[in-house]
Amino acid sequence: MGKMDLNLALYAECAAGVSQLKGNIANKADKPTVKSTMDSVAVANTEYYLGTQTAVAIVLPAEATQGQKISVVFYSGAAAATLSVTGTTIGSIPTPGVNQRVELHLLWDGTYWAIVSNTLAVSA
Repeated sequence: MGKMDLNLALYAECAAGVSQLKGNIANKADKPTVKSTMDSVAVANTEYYLGTQTAVAIVLPAEATQGQKISVVFYSGAAAATLSVTGTTIGSIPTPGVNQRVELHLLWDGTYWAIVSNTLAVSA
């Protein structure tokens, strides 16, 4: 086999490996699910983008796989939204204000859902 044949064979092998890797990344099992409405019990490994809300109630699952996350993002409009979180948590639950973007990131550590939150003012 000549040098050119070897290089072409190596190139084809690398290209096949890159293609397989791209497919694996695109179909990654732990890739979060994205939803626009809350489930009755929030689902681990899910991101909820709820738009403008007047009330948001989050019920957390009793258990998940350690390291799994739940993210909830919503906007509070001209009237401040209410927010409730039910479950085994540590950390502070933010109080939404008028015209705010509210983000909650909940991480299951094996015992608690750790709450990391942020509120950002938005224009009316």
